[in-house]
Amino acid sequence: MVAQERRPIRNSSSMTSALDQSFRDWWFPVVRSQEIGLRHIHRSQLLNQELAIWRDDDGQINAWENRCPHRGTRLSIGLNTGAEIKCQYHGWRYASQSGQCTFIPAHPAMEPSPRYCVNTYECIEKYGYVWVRLEKDNDEDTESLLPLAENLSSTTLRSVYTMASATRISDWLISECESQLKVNFPSLEYSLTEIQQRHAFCLEALSINNQTDKSVTVFIYLNPLTDDATVIHPLVNASISPEIRLDEFRRYNRLFGTIRDVCETSNVCLLYTSDAADEGLGVD
Repeated sequence: MVAQERRPIRNSSSMTSALDQSFRDWWFPVVRSQEIGLRHIHRSQLLNQELAIWRDDDGQINAWENRCPHRGTRLSIGLNTGAEIKCQYHGWRYASQSGQCTFIPAHPAMEPSPRYCVNTYECIEKYGYVWVRLEKDNDEDTESLLPLAENLSSTTLRSVYTMASATRISDWLISECESQLKVNFPSLEYSLTEIQQRHAFCLEALSINNQTDKSVTVFIYLNPLTDDATVIHPLVNASISPEIRLDEFRRYNRLFGTIRDVCETSNVCLLYTSDAADEGLGVD
């Protein structure tokens, strides 16, 4: 099942925050590998930076700034030729991996200057996701990838888009999720327990089937799009057989959709309370 964007990604290029400056050298999962189809360009975002994610015909993955160096048009609305991206505006073409401009239609005999090059970011594919980091640290950072045991299978679930900060989601999962799911959402087929934080943007939990009491480890990766928008990427640390896959995906969709709804609703309440306090208004 392909993740559905519930809302358009906000253009946040002018935003700066402690968040994006502090974690630009961390690896983040930005999209499931299966969503980067043949000749497709996926529009995503990480730490306020818009991205164009695409695969060439040799299978190599690219993560680029979603901006043509010529006139600033989004490359995600361009054409993936299999070896290059062709900008939709003036037809400039940029090579896979390097991002270097290879052809300018208005000057077909001219070799493009090296300065005409897309900003590219490191990216890898692991555990069924495309991982991106915006800056390379001096040391090879693997902690944020959280290696799983090589002999264990894993299944990526549907990614869930939320209008809540990664901090808000993480705090709610740690402090309130287990009790609230039991009390307020008893009809859910799955619940979470033993939730612990692996690092600032990853949590580990046991997912309990409420009918069979069987449990499986789930990793919950958080991709901070902006300061107040996050994608939840759940990963089940087990294989799910094709015979029950669709039903299992639906059950997990209800679980993580509920988590999204609660975090968004709580986020609105927190913002209202904060705004009212700033205005000197009483809040019942």
